[in-house]
Amino acid sequence: MKPAVKALLDRLMTDVEFADRYFSAPGQVLNEIGLEQSDREALASLDREAVQFMAGVEDQEPQLAREHPANNAQNRWVTSVIALWGCAAYVFFWLLFGGAQS
Repeated sequence: MKPAVKALLDRLMTDVEFADRYFSAPGQVLNEIGLEQSDREALASLDREAVQFMAGVEDQEPQLAREHPANNAQNRWVTSVIALWGCAAYVFFWLLFGGAQS
């Protein structure tokens, strides 16, 4: 998320007066910030409930899930080792049982 968008959302979540001004005329506030047109269109479609939902979820949910590789970097090699052993076992059994038939 771009820093300007993150700062806007944080301000909408904490500053009630700014949020009131934003939701009454989002176009004016977004023009003052100076975002790209695509970002302005997406942010203009936000409503107050969506921002409140994001505020509640941000406190409850971590930024990355426990299963995400960035949170479990020490176990990244396990998949490679299992795949390597699987390939070796396949070749071994192919040579032992399948290769002798030809």
